[in-house]
Amino acid sequence: MASGGGAIDQETKEAYYLRLHFLLVQEGTSILKAIFDQCVPPSQLQATLQKYSARKQKAKKGNSIVRTNYDLLYPKQNQPNSNTFDISLFFYLLRNISSLNTASQWWNEKENSNIPDTVVDVEADIVRIKNVRNKMQHKTIASLEQSEFLSMWILLEKVMLRLAAKCNFSLSDQKQKIDGVKTRKHDLVSQEMRSLRAHTKIFLKDYNDSKQYVETSAYGKAKDILKKKRIVVLTGHPGEGKTAMAARLALDMSHINNCVNLSGPSDWRMLSSELDLKLLNTVIIDDIFGDGALDQGLVSDWKRYLMEIERAARNGYLRVIITSRHYIFEESKEEITSLPGMFKNENGSVLLLTSADLSHDERHKILKILATKSGKHLSRDKIRDCIKVSEGRSEGGEDFIFGFPECASMFVRNNEMFDTGAVFFEKPASLFKRYLEELYKGKNEDFMALVTVWAKENKRLSQHELRKVTTVSNHIKRMVSAFGFELNRKFLDMMRLSLISHVGGYLVFIETTEEYTFSHNVI
Repeated sequence: MASGGGAIDQETKEAYYLRLHFLLVQEGTSILKAIFDQCVPPSQLQATLQKYSARKQKAKKGNSIVRTNYDLLYPKQNQPNSNTFDISLFFYLLRNISSLNTASQWWNEKENSNIPDTVVDVEADIVRIKNVRNKMQHKTIASLEQSEFLSMWILLEKVMLRLAAKCNFSLSDQKQKIDGVKTRKHDLVSQEMRSLRAHTKIFLKDYNDSKQYVETSAYGKAKDILKKKRIVVLTGHPGEGKTAMAARLALDMSHINNCVNLSGPSDWRMLSSELDLKLLNTVIIDDIFGDGALDQGLVSDWKRYLMEIERAARNGYLRVIITSRHYIFEESKEEITSLPGMFKNENGSVLLLTSADLSHDERHKILKILATKSGKHLSRDKIRDCIKVSEGRSEGGEDFIFGFPECASMFVRNNEMFDTGAVFFEKPASLFKRYLEELYKGKNEDFMALVTVWAKENKRLSQHELRKVTTVSNHIKRMVSAFGFELNRKFLDMMRLSLISHVGGYLVFIETTEEYTFSHNVI
């Protein structure tokens, strides 16, 4: 646990929150259960609940008891069991049907600071636990300042030990349990969540610097939608900047530790079980239904969770940012019989990104930033000429394959394309295809390097696959056979050099995972 006057990092603040959460859930619930079982022995629980059933029906209608808790009290099958109750339900029952003082002045007190320290009766201590629990519930994210943590922890420890004594618990055992939660280091965050966060940080790494991103009018619209609806669905042609916008929205509205990029429905399944821990508040689902064509498997897997995701956003648990190519998104809606509101145009959550909406000034900033980032010098006149040509292109033209942001990125990354100047923006797709063809006709190994990455199912090639002749992957062996090369050290050296030569152009190298992948899936 951190101490002293230094600044507390986000990870420590999260640990404070989680420790307090586990103390409430584990020890707080256990102690309240023991008190309740003393007042209403388990053997008499069902009869006692039946006796007060009319009052419970009234509480249910008045929303004093949520539906899930009501079902625990009056299950359709089996008998009610206090092992299934949580703090909020125990509080309601202890106040209303137990042998405690129902007329106590403290039951309605919502601030622990208003209960004097000298008041140590059972009712006041139960209220203290409930108030700390409510304060934690109102947190939007798992984070506590050290002062908050210490004040609530000290209070709960005193209260729990007093109540434990009333339940005839061993105080030394109870103190040991409380201290165990306070010093707990492992499993505060699951391994799955840690892995998901690590992958998300890799995904967001290139978008961390807000100065390297142009906040267009479309970005402003997307941000407004996300604030109001808590869900935004970004669609558009390839290369319109959907992924970049999703990343910047997440980083702009949340701490990086509280964002996750979901690679598939299995990530959501894991995530949904931990939403109550409030470890995150922003979810990105990039290319939700496929990155090149509609993936029927993804549609089938995702559609069972779409309503759940929408509900989590509507209830304030999450902000959700979804991206999809426009034609894939439209096809997917035909496959989903029960379409969630977030996918309906009239709901206002869907935003179509199109280069036609980019202003001259926005194009100028995009091209200038990308050129600087790639180490290319562009005069003001050259930028003006490039933009003028790009503005003359029509989305209905045969050469329109990708949006201006990716077109500008390709232009500055590739030396041959850059040397063509403004001409590139007249027919970018045709020129791009021509350069690939020339690559194929020229150095066969350079073309093979690209195909080797492309042929990987996940479009990622680890440099570990090229370390030694004796340890190359089966994928490399298949590519060697297909291109008619001989597998030896010279070949591996040649492949490594070819891959490196493409970095900054067609490929990027991810240092954290030591993998080569395409700079954009358009390629």
